[in-house]
Amino acid sequence: MSERSQGLAKRMQASLLLSRERDDDRLCLSDELMLAALDGSRPLSAEERSELQASPLTLARFAVLARGRRQEARPKNTRWEGSQGQLRAAAGGDSLELLSDDQFWRLSFFEQDGIWTLLLKLDPAAPFAQQALQSEIRVEAGRELLACGQIDADGELEVAWPFLDAPFDWLQTHGARFRIMPQEA
Repeated sequence: MSERSQGLAKRMQASLLLSRERDDDRLCLSDELMLAALDGSRPLSAEERSELQASPLTLARFAVLARGRRQEARPKNTRWEGSQGQLRAAAGGDSLELLSDDQFWRLSFFEQDGIWTLLLKLDPAAPFAQQALQSEIRVEAGRELLACGQIDADGELEVAWPFLDAPFDWLQTHGARFRIMPQEA
């Protein structure tokens, strides 16, 4: 079974456990006990695990506490220093689209009447989106500058393709890698 299938199976099982109802249901475990189990400082006993699984209300509270722990564990001030990506497949037709390795940036190239346009798009869910919106952004490949400018409120930067060769050919010739980074002050 693939990781994706296993993840889906776990989410379905959790959903089924949480959707059950019991007339006499109540919180069986304290928040302190569940938090200690989540951080590993005190494992649940077999009886406590059984109570947790038998009580949809306690299980739902455990899920809320676990989500809170995951959010606390995320870095608060993620400073973005750049993203990179690689040309991975042959282009076809009159467009080419690349995704950065972190999957927060999409580089699209469109051709119209022999003129290419580069469109850089930021995923609004990126943890560094606010920083990127406030920075000048550089897009480079090889040692060449492809684009530089401020992304708009939609998270986009659109510029004319600066080279004579089509983007796919040019990128292949220059190492097939690209970088997106904040402009240094």
